[in-house]
Amino acid sequence: MPNPKSGMSGKTKGCLGCLGIGVIGFIGLLIVGMIANNQLKDDFTENKATIIADMTAAIESGDHARAVEIGKQYESVGDYEFKEVFGAAKKVVDAANAEKRANQQVAEAERKGAADAAAVAAAAPASIGESFRLGDFSYTITSVRKTNHIGGSDFESALVDAFAQGLQKELGEEPSNDSAVFLIVRYRIKNEGTEAAVVSTTDFTIVDAKGRKFTTSSDATSELVMNQGADFLLSELQPGIGSDGVQAFQLPNDSFDGELILVVPEKGFLSSGEKRVKLK
Repeated sequence: MPNPKSGMSGKTKGCLGCLGIGVIGFIGLLIVGMIANNQLKDDFTENKATIIADMTAAIESGDHARAVEIGKQYESVGDYEFKEVFGAAKKVVDAANAEKRANQQVAEAERKGAADAAAVAAAAPASIGESFRLGDFSYTITSVRKTNHIGGSDFESALVDAFAQGLQKELGEEPSNDSAVFLIVRYRIKNEGTEAAVVSTTDFTIVDAKGRKFTTSSDATSELVMNQGADFLLSELQPGIGSDGVQAFQLPNDSFDGELILVVPEKGFLSSGEKRVKLK
């Protein structure tokens, strides 16, 4: 309730009191700032010759940053001689900082450009005979060839009559059917990591121009492994050691009418990368 004599409520008086305290505090800060500024001017006046001499010596030795450091606290002092020396040093330092920032931007752009170029190169299909890195392993697809049969000496003659087909089976060979052929992919794999690793030699895939995906023919690949000295289906590779591998695929004849892409997956439980190799 307003005081009948003063005409102001207690709340109003409280607000005015807070305002008064704030004004007093502000004035106090101004006074403290003025005192500090006067002390700074007094200190500069007393030591002006030494301050300017030290700054000049730093500039002459090429250490402009040191000159700026010496004079920075007196930057607000309105002394013409000091401003000339300090300004000259600061101009050099600012220019050097600007050049440093520009160089950093150029370096960052170059790093980004190199990363982009590397990403493009990684995404582009490799060619037969071209080495590439995928995870902890490097690969080279050394040869690719088509055949109607696998086994024995892996000769290329097309055995198409029934007698030849039966003879293949007796010899333990794996014949292709009438509408399909085998594609034999030989490659070199090397462990580029720091630990031994057990790798599968049957994890490649072939994709044809129709988008059809073909996995390794286990029977045909087993024939190659057993009869032709290729590494086993699971092979341990020590760090820095390479090994020759082979995978066989059974494809329909019309797959060879267009592009054939070999897909090599990145090895590792959580790995999802891959590299494509153009076979045709």
